[in-house]
Amino acid sequence: MKQTHTLLSLLPLAALLSGNALAQDCVTNVVPTQLDYQYLDNLDGTVSDVRNNLIWSKCNLGETYKASDNSCDGLPTNYKAWQEALLAAKQYSDADPEYTWVLPNIKELNALVDYSCVRPAIDQALFPTTVRGPYWSSTPNTNIDYAPDAYIIDFTNGSQVVSATADFFSVRLIRVQDNDES
Repeated sequence: MKQTHTLLSLLPLAALLSGNALAQDCVTNVVPTQLDYQYLDNLDGTVSDVRNNLIWSKCNLGETYKASDNSCDGLPTNYKAWQEALLAAKQYSDADPEYTWVLPNIKELNALVDYSCVRPAIDQALFPTTVRGPYWSSTPNTNIDYAPDAYIIDFTNGSQVVSATADFFSVRLIRVQDNDES
């Protein structure tokens, strides 16, 4: 009886640790999906993917970048519908007078996946607040039988799936390269 009581008393702690507080699992016997030095932390709230010529937001949409310690503060916003995620990306971009930000397409978002790690399947040194769960892409599912669905990447394990456009998912933005930057 005492064992049951002890286990039950640990349930609130287990619930707290079920999010990103648990350690990421990585293996060394999987061929890396990302090249060494593929990503560069620009120390300004962005991460450059030099292989794919992309600039990522270090923080999830809803978090705030803290330059003092190169970290993300706050909680990511989960968007219930794909259209809400697209609109949020546009609003974020409209509020930035210097750059244009967009929701990445499925190929761009998939480039972040590190298949040698799970929970989350991403380089946590560069993207430390990545949610162990799905992220919206800008890519709609064009299969008429399943529309209006969109493609997502679930960073729990890096899987790419089609999902109903009315589910709660996170967002990470990419910055559009202007011609004078490239």
